[in-house]
Amino acid sequence: MKNIKKRQIISGVLAAAMLCTGTGVFAELAEVKSDEKVIDYGDTTYQKQNNSGTVKSIEEKQILIANGDEEIIINTDEDTIFLSADGTGLNLEEIKNGDIVNVVMSKAMTRSIPPQSYGYVVIKGDEKAQFPIYMEVSSIEKDENENIKFLSADGMYNAVYSEKTRVVPFKTKNIIDASDINKGSKILVYADLMTMSIPALVPATRIVLLEQGEDKKISETEKIILNGKEFAVKVENNDGNVFLPVRDVCENVGLDVEWNDGLKAVRVGTIQMGVTFNIGINKYNKAKMAEEQLSAAPELINEKAYLPLDFFTEILAGKAEINENGLLSLSI
Repeated sequence: MKNIKKRQIISGVLAAAMLCTGTGVFAELAEVKSDEKVIDYGDTTYQKQNNSGTVKSIEEKQILIANGDEEIIINTDEDTIFLSADGTGLNLEEIKNGDIVNVVMSKAMTRSIPPQSYGYVVIKGDEKAQFPIYMEVSSIEKDENENIKFLSADGMYNAVYSEKTRVVPFKTKNIIDASDINKGSKILVYADLMTMSIPALVPATRIVLLEQGEDKKISETEKIILNGKEFAVKVENNDGNVFLPVRDVCENVGLDVEWNDGLKAVRVGTIQMGVTFNIGINKYNKAKMAEEQLSAAPELINEKAYLPLDFFTEILAGKAEINENGLLSLSI
């Protein structure tokens, strides 16, 4: 196989959809450069497609897949998303010859034999070679029953979120719900059935949020809602993780906090029953049990120890959400 030069993204609105049977398309403006030809599809708005097949070989970052007599080389890089049909993140090394895969790829292809294209998402099928619906959200609305509908950018699917739907994150421990899905979000949708209409109504049993679209940022004001009351505290949002000052929050809810300057460590609770964290080290022991991790390591910001939000929601069993004004609401 010949190496293909990294694709160039020109511009465009992303759109996505993938049928459970492995059909569907999504698009962006794209240009593919290769050693053979340069094909520019120009000013279009729907420039991605879905292709499924059996992995025949893998060389460097190129995957050769075959569907019957048709073969295509899928070029991947560090931006390609690899995952299993159940929504678990994978890497290229976990894709093997003989695997059935579904690839969201660019419509721009070389005229070589076999043709080459760039792969945005590679999903490894389950034992029955089935796949979830992969879609990018173009709009969000509520129906008469207050169920939330996420319309796919190609207009093919309306994923319906109800109180029975589970929303789970991808490769993170962050607590999320349907409010974290917004325009441009990339999601996997799992359902037991769908209608034959266009767009098809898809009652989602589970949604995996692969990538959040338009940012829904926590308010930059120095306050949160803590146990129903406004509380002055600086919220830090680093690398997608929300950090809160440990002492400010914990002492406000009656928990002891002790700082060890020599060890650069903070303890919440008593020596016997508390939890100790070291700045910059993502591991902790709770009640002398096995070491565990948070979504990120503790940080020291302006001489204050900060812990990621999942410390307050998981270890302290709190509940967090972002209200309509963008304020973080935390109940402990």
